[in-house]
Amino acid sequence: MDNQVKKTVGEKAKENFKIGFNCAESVLKSLADEMGIECLCIPKISTGFGAGLGRHGEICGAITGAVMALGLKYGRSDTKDPEAKEKSYSIVDGFIKTFESKFKNVRCIDLTGCNMLTPEGLQKVKDDNVHKNVCTDLVVFAATEAAKLLT
Repeated sequence: MDNQVKKTVGEKAKENFKIGFNCAESVLKSLADEMGIECLCIPKISTGFGAGLGRHGEICGAITGAVMALGLKYGRSDTKDPEAKEKSYSIVDGFIKTFESKFKNVRCIDLTGCNMLTPEGLQKVKDDNVHKNVCTDLVVFAATEAAKLLT
């Protein structure tokens, strides 16, 4: 993938996010589209991963969406394929290290400063416009960096 395509994937993820898909859905959908993968389960399979696993503030949904997309490319479909498993783990490890290097964390609650399981946390998301001011950059970065790994 050339740099223009990578940018386009990030912009597509941003657009998906702006129209209402969550972070995980946006990243997975943009990367699957880029790979030409059409499946009725995308983005549905990623819905529960948003907001750090259903608002639990755990691993960032942009990361999990990217990891699912990387799995579509590098994951195994046979338990007798340990090389594919190890390659997938290695690629995911590098991706997460790159994300963490840029943003200093991988947990949604730490990245956003919001506990989305509480009414106060959800209000803070709105008041601080967290989706626009924080999450959009995470979504674009995750999609762009994962796209680099799909070549």
